[in-house]
Amino acid sequence: MFYEVGDPPFGLDWASPTGVMFDQPYLTRTDGVSQGQRFPFTFPIPGSPANKTLDYSLYLPLNYVPGYDIHNRMPYAEHYNFSIQRELSKSTVLTLAYVGTQGHKLISQTDANPGNVAFCNQLNAEGAVDLNTGASNPACGPFTEQDTFQLPNGTKVFGTRTSLGAAFAANNTFTRNSANSNYNSFQATVERKAADVTFLAAYTFAKAIDDASTFGDLMNFSNYRLSRGLSSFDVAHNFVVSYNWAIPFDRAFGTLPKRLTQGWNITGISRFSTGFPIRIQQSRGDLSLTGSSSTDEPNLVGPVVIQDPRLGGPNGANTYFLPDAFTSDTLGHFGNANQRFFHGPGILNTDFGMSKRIRITESMALEFRGEFFNIFNHTQFNNPSGDFSSSLFGVVTSARPPRIGQLSAKFYW
Repeated sequence: MFYEVGDPPFGLDWASPTGVMFDQPYLTRTDGVSQGQRFPFTFPIPGSPANKTLDYSLYLPLNYVPGYDIHNRMPYAEHYNFSIQRELSKSTVLTLAYVGTQGHKLISQTDANPGNVAFCNQLNAEGAVDLNTGASNPACGPFTEQDTFQLPNGTKVFGTRTSLGAAFAANNTFTRNSANSNYNSFQATVERKAADVTFLAAYTFAKAIDDASTFGDLMNFSNYRLSRGLSSFDVAHNFVVSYNWAIPFDRAFGTLPKRLTQGWNITGISRFSTGFPIRIQQSRGDLSLTGSSSTDEPNLVGPVVIQDPRLGGPNGANTYFLPDAFTSDTLGHFGNANQRFFHGPGILNTDFGMSKRIRITESMALEFRGEFFNIFNHTQFNNPSGDFSSSLFGVVTSARPPRIGQLSAKFYW
C-alpha cells in the first residue's frame, strides 16, 4: 500500500502557523510581518545533486506528512470454526456453525505529533502570553498547539507539540501495526435444492470488535483502549433468505397451451438485520488540547435512549437517539464515550422478481422479467449523525433507496 501524497520536497502542503490577513494570506494578522511567498511552487528534480542542500524552511511547518513506525511487524490472523450438518429431507440440509477470527498487528494510524496537555497547562501556570493572538491568563488553549508563546522572562516557546517539535504541524500520522480485532459468531443455515423450489435461509448472531475498522480511523495515541469498540461493519443479528420457485401452472392447468403455463418463475431476497454501529465523536472544539479532533469524544453520562426516527426530539424531527446521554468533554481530557457501542436503524428489505420464459424453437426463447427492489417500499434509515459538535447529533438525515421497479425482455438464440 502507499499514500498518494506529495511529501516534501516533491510537494508542498503549507498551512500558516499563525493567523493571517484574509486578503493577504502571507501576512501575519497581529503584526503584519510577511511569512514568505510560498507559491508558485517549483518542484525539485529527482536525483539532482542540489537536493542534498535543499532549503527545507520553505516547507515548514510540515503538514499531512505520514510516517511508518520502524517497529512494524507483519499482521496475522487466526481463524477457527466448528459446524454440524443434518439432513432434514432428501433435498434439505440444516447447518449449525460457530465461526471466529482473531486479527493481530493490524494496520492503523495514530497522531505522530499531538499537543502536550501537561505542557500547555504549565505554560498557563507560568503566565505565558500567546504571541499569535495576544491572549494570556490563560494563553494556551484549544487550537493553540502551533502558536508561539512568550514567558515572563522573555523566553519563547514554539508550540506545544513536543513529540516531533514545531517543525511538524497538524495531521501528521504514524502508520503502525498496533490494532487488533475479534470476531465471534453463531451461524445457522437451511438450504433446499429441488426442481420446483430452491431456497437458502441464513441467520447469523455475531459480534465484531476492533481498534481501527478502517485505515482512516485514528487510534487514540494516549491509550489504545479508548479506541476499542464495535467494528464499523458489526451486525449483531442478520437474517437473509433467498428463494426461487418454478410455478407449476402446467400441472394446475394441464389443458392450456404449454407456452402459456410453462416457464413462470418467482425469485426474491429478503433481509432483516440490525443496523451498523454509529460513530460517536466530538469533532470541534479541541477540548483535549492535543489538536487531535478525530479522537476527541464526548462523555457518556447515562443510558442511550433509542426511538423511532419518525418521531421528533430535542434536535428536531427524525431523531433516532436522544442526546441527553452525552455531555461535552472537559478541557484537557478525552471523553469516556466509546467510539462505537450501539447500532443505528436496522434493515428490512425485500427484492422481488417474476419472469416468464416462452420457448419459440428448441434453440430460441423469449424472456420477460419484472423486478422490484424494496418492493414493500419500507423506509430504511441510514445512520444518524454521531458528532456531538453538530446540531444534528442523533438525527437521521437520509435513507436507503425507496421502491424501484424495472421491466426487461431478453431474446435467446
